[in-house]
Parts: sequence; C-alpha cells; structure tokens
Amino acid sequence: DFSTCQQCVSRMPRKIVKEKEKPAEFFALLLNTTTKDEGEDFLDFAYPEESALKAVLPNCQGVLLASCGVMKAAVGQEVNFMVFRSLQGQEFKVAMRRQERWILCVILLAPATDSLAQFLVDEALALVLLRHGRFASVSDFRQLEPIFKALSALASEARSRPTPYPLLGLMQWHSLTSDWRQVIEERVEEWEKGWKETAVRPMALPQGFALLLEQQVMATSLDDETFSACMRLLALEAAEPTPASNDFDVRCHSLFLNPSGDEPLPSHQYSL
Repeated sequence: DFSTCQQCVSRMPRKIVKEKEKPAEFFALLLNTTTKDEGEDFLDFAYPEESALKAVLPNCQGVLLASCGVMKAAVGQEVNFMVFRSLQGQEFKVAMRRQERWILCVILLAPATDSLAQFLVDEALALVLLRHGRFASVSDFRQLEPIFKALSALASEARSRPTPYPLLGLMQWHSLTSDWRQVIEERVEEWEKGWKETAVRPMALPQGFALLLEQQVMATSLDDETFSACMRLLALEAAEPTPASNDFDVRCHSLFLNPSGDEPLPSHQYSL
C-alpha cells in the first residue's frame, strides 16, 4: 500500500493531450444484469455518447447479455470475448468482463487485434476499481468518462507501438539510477524526517514513493502490484491536465488497492 506517489515525468502529458481530441477508438458499454421490467433499458453507461458504433447498440445489448447467460448456464463459465456481425455486414470484436452485477463490454471494429480489445477492457476494469473501489460505489457513471478518455488516448497510440501501454511491462531503470542512488536516498530521508518532525498525529502516513525521469524509473519503494497501479494512475491523470498548462500536479486523490472481496475497501491518497 502507498499514500504518496511522487513522479517526475516529461513529455507524456503533452503527448496524451495532443491525441485526446481524436475520436474514440472503441465503444464501451456497462450493462446491468439485474432483472428488469419489460421495456426497461439494461444500459447504465456508454462511452462515447456519440460514436459510429452506436448504431449497433439497440440490437447488441440483448445479444451480449443473452450470450453471457447461455454460456454461463451451459458450461459454467463467463464469455470473455466474441465476434459478431451487423445486418450491414460489419464485423465487431467484443471483450467482456463481469464485475458485481454489471458486465463491462468494449466493442471495436474487426480490424482491431484481439489483444487490444482484451487489454482495453482489463485496464478499464482495473482503473475503475483503483479510482472507485467498486462499481456499486459509483454514484453517477458519468464519473467513469475520464477513465475511458485515457484509454482512448492509449488506443490511439497502439497504432504505432508494439503494445498499447508503453508504461506497463516495458518500464526500465534510468541510466542515471546508480549515479543518483545516494542523492535520492538522502533526499527521501530528509523528506521523511521533515514530515515526522512537523506532523502531529498525522491521519495519513506516507507509505511509499516512485520517482520517474523521462518515463524511466529512478527509484521506488513500491511492490510490483502497487507500482503497476502507479503507472495506471499516471496514464489516467495525464489525460486530464491542469487547464493552465500541459503538465499536471494532482494532490490528494483517492485510490483503492487490492480490490478483492465484497467488503468496502479502505481509501488511500496519492499525489502526482
């Protein structure tokens, strides 16, 4: 667990801001599996509101929910991926994940790779759980829009990159890490000493940090799982920079780590 994440990142916020005005690369649906009266809509959220793929929405909601129900009843497993065609002959790929009483679906046109569809739905789910803890805790599903905006920017970059998430799985140590190790250790010790001397019974104790330079790691005290969460938050916050600049400075936002079980999760705080 960690409560403070300090990061120095160059260029990435500018890159995402530059791309974010492009049309979304995918269409996301959040379908409610709760039994409804006839005529009621199963759709709780759709992103983006205006999309060329939205034309298939009225018919595909029932197809997706029915497919999940049939597969679950027949073999006891959830449908995670499927391909279907519209009446006009368009082919679509859908990656789906069930979470609580909802099914999150990401729909892409068939030229997209299977791995991209799976990546987008898994990262969307991970980001929702990091930011909100549980789907049931989201009071207004429009709060999920920043998450899908960030994923849309990453999907745009996937055209020219071997992986749509350059920060995950390819993160490397900076060449100056060894040279700066002693200096960083001294600065971290000074920082810890400073808040211990000034804080009077602080409500939150800093539990970890990650320092990045030019999208490479300089130092971190986080375990792998928490560091991955740190990278997801970086991509999410970079998609929503401060109005005054292309950079960002995020303070005291909540996140939820280790999202397992049905009990309410403790909220942590982080700063970028």
